[in-house]
Amino acid sequence: MTINDVISILLFIIPGILAEKISHKIDFPTGRKRNDFMQTVNGIALSFPILLIVVFYLKMKYDFTTITQLIEKTDNFAFLFEVCFYTLITSIIAGLLYYPIKLLLRWIVNLFRRNKMKTDDKSCWRNFIIDDNDYKFLEIIINDEKYKGFLRSS
Repeated sequence: MTINDVISILLFIIPGILAEKISHKIDFPTGRKRNDFMQTVNGIALSFPILLIVVFYLKMKYDFTTITQLIEKTDNFAFLFEVCFYTLITSIIAGLLYYPIKLLLRWIVNLFRRNKMKTDDKSCWRNFIIDDNDYKFLEIIINDEKYKGFLRSS
């Protein structure tokens, strides 16, 4: 593995992880720690659109026609720093816009679902039991004995 391979891997992974960290901090996180594995997976998934935007911008600026031209250009330090700068700026913007876009997409999904249970970032049980302050009928079966009653979150 050469130094170019290491730099390429870092330029691919770091933008999404940076955007994920920024969006998590803006999301006013609770005291609950998020899973590091899921943060990494979400960060890598977020790297795709970030890098797509950066490559599209570089293609417009330098008029690349092949990937080989882009790779050859990375031998130039000035170009590499320019790519890092654009990637950093795009990562920060993606991190800032991630939460509002997530809310917008959730609103669109809920618009299509209409009368069904709405989608949010909470579990369905929280929606059903805790957030709704209505009485819920509950039936528990333990050792073939049924216990029936009503449950309310307060």
